[in-house]
Amino acid sequence: MKDYTYHSVEEWRRSIITLNDDVFFTLINGTIGNVKTPYNKQKLAGDLQAFLARPDVRDTIDALIDENDIEIISALALLGAPDKQELVELLAGSANNIVLHNRIQNMEERLLIYRSQEDESVTFHLNPVLADILNKYKGNYSYLLPEYTILEETFASAATNNTAEAAQDADEEFPQALFNDAVIAAALRFTACLQEPVKGDGLLKKKALDEFEQVFGKIDAETYTGILCVLGLITKKESVIEEDEQKIASFAALSANERRVYCAAALYIYKTGGIEPKTGTPSMSSYIEKVSISMAASFIYSLLTCLKEISRLAEDGITSVFPARTLKRITLLLRKNFSSRYYFSKPFARDEDFLFSIICKSGLLRRAELTEGAPESAGIYYALPLNMDFSGGVKTGKISFNGAFSCITAPETPFNEAAKIALLGSLTSVDISGGTPLIQHEIKRTGVQRALDRGLSADEILDTLKRLSGGTEDESLIWSINEWTKRSSEVTVYDTLCVTLSGEQLFAARAPSFSRLILSNPAPGVFILNTKNKKTVLDALAKCGIDTVSSPSDKENKKFASASYYNGYSHLSYIEAFGGMRGNAFTNGRDAGEIRRTIVDARKNDLQAAVDSAPLSEPQKEALKNRISKRLIVSLSQMEGIKVNEEKLEARGMDYNGKIALAKQAVETKDLLEIEINGSEERILVKPISIGKRESDTVISAVTVNTTEGGEKKNISFPLGKIKYIRRLKNSSSI
Repeated sequence: MKDYTYHSVEEWRRSIITLNDDVFFTLINGTIGNVKTPYNKQKLAGDLQAFLARPDVRDTIDALIDENDIEIISALALLGAPDKQELVELLAGSANNIVLHNRIQNMEERLLIYRSQEDESVTFHLNPVLADILNKYKGNYSYLLPEYTILEETFASAATNNTAEAAQDADEEFPQALFNDAVIAAALRFTACLQEPVKGDGLLKKKALDEFEQVFGKIDAETYTGILCVLGLITKKESVIEEDEQKIASFAALSANERRVYCAAALYIYKTGGIEPKTGTPSMSSYIEKVSISMAASFIYSLLTCLKEISRLAEDGITSVFPARTLKRITLLLRKNFSSRYYFSKPFARDEDFLFSIICKSGLLRRAELTEGAPESAGIYYALPLNMDFSGGVKTGKISFNGAFSCITAPETPFNEAAKIALLGSLTSVDISGGTPLIQHEIKRTGVQRALDRGLSADEILDTLKRLSGGTEDESLIWSINEWTKRSSEVTVYDTLCVTLSGEQLFAARAPSFSRLILSNPAPGVFILNTKNKKTVLDALAKCGIDTVSSPSDKENKKFASASYYNGYSHLSYIEAFGGMRGNAFTNGRDAGEIRRTIVDARKNDLQAAVDSAPLSEPQKEALKNRISKRLIVSLSQMEGIKVNEEKLEARGMDYNGKIALAKQAVETKDLLEIEINGSEERILVKPISIGKRESDTVISAVTVNTTEGGEKKNISFPLGKIKYIRRLKNSSSI
């Protein structure tokens, strides 16, 4: 995410000069005094800039910046030059749109920010004249991305007692234990060993579903195999499931948390797009989904890394918890960062809560509805596990023998070790009822043969069992493995290419280009090769001068599938969405907020005391105090001679004429209206279109403005007699 770059001071002055006269002179009169004719707009803009350069003015402007201002300043800095919709979307959760609109407008009136218009596009910017003041706040994200600390035992207690539907969904529909390394490895080998499990339509047969449920419990086998397919670890080919050993090796090279990130990404893709049953590949556009697994993983990884950056885990037993709005804001900022990749932005435009539930199911986040001792009264909070380490490192697993040929894989066993055990053994049970998976295997001849076929020797198999069990393997198991290895070497069936050379062509067997491909020479003129790639063989023979080669078709040969949609695991790239976030950027937002409020209140009190002691009438004092409360007065010089005449912007109760006047002004100036109708306690925001007469009342036709995310705009009309409150929002634009 690019860091915000100020527009030039000249650009700011141009935006001031091009304001319509009503807004321009209201701004000038309220800041530097009444305008005398003749006047020059450029000179007045220069006078305004000079006013903002005064040390006393700058000191007061700084002192009157509160936590809500800092939140908007940080949002503008992160978004670059957003329009109001982008700004309001990011700030959602702090207040409704009416309140946010008022805050943004107030900051415009105080000259902290300004808007720039290019054609029909209106964007918001920080005022470059006040850059040295605003720079102090634009990097403080504690207000925009709130994070709290809480005792770990309090969080754990709340998580245990949590009854939130979303949290239940995360625990019951797809337990976190299913993304344990040992469980993934066991499921991978188990599904590949099922006998012709796939129906003609690509779905699993009932027998396969029953076998899966018998071992794993009531877990959706289609979903789990779908995740493995999206990861590319297995592929459905005709009636069977095949493993991709190259992908499995790449998957094993990741750290445990990186594997969870990829599993979360695969589950998200499966749930949002699904996979084609007949092919086992994602059902969406092939090009899009070739990259979506790595892109989705990068997105989730970046979200977690940002949370880790702002986390304050300084003491043992202290957990950082994040309200949902913090995660939503980071997600929005990351999505904006990825927006140039059109094929990626669409899936993550879904409800963010769904994405967070997926990440929780993978074990990368914890969530609970904190009710007692929470920083906020209600809502779902999220916390990172304490072992959020993506660096990996060498880890050893452990197995425990409970019989000569039966062993249990410990849950902390890393994927590569667990995959070896799952290769050797026949999976008999996976117990995840206690949250910690216990996986039982029965080591059989067929499993040992699978391991031998994949290139492991008897010594490597025995060394793995000895190392993981601590030397507790049974002598009968050692004898059996050696015996099975001896018997397997007596009869060999190769799944590769075979070439026959006869007569004068036998010389090719001694040529370097072809001899390096020879795996064995079981009979004169018969050569078994170490490759399935015919082009490689033909190229090698061509180098020997052999250009006439027969290649009988084998109709029984299964057609080898084309390259997978996923081209391997690359390093997870961390998208630095927020530039340099370390250091003091995330000081305690709550304490800082209290300090800011104290400073703001103290400066307001000083200004109001000056008004009370001034020789002014009560209406004049009331008008000035109203402007002080809005923080529009930043210097005592603005009080001299009462240069500002307050314009009436709201009417209520029986002030019928005032309501009509405000409505007419709003139609003429295209301002928004905030209204409250009799019988309703909710205020709504509308854009007035026209005003007319109906029977004995004045009627306003308007369009509602979205005040909630996803809300629809509606055409409405209402008689002024039924309105108990109306307020015109000056200098407003559509939101």
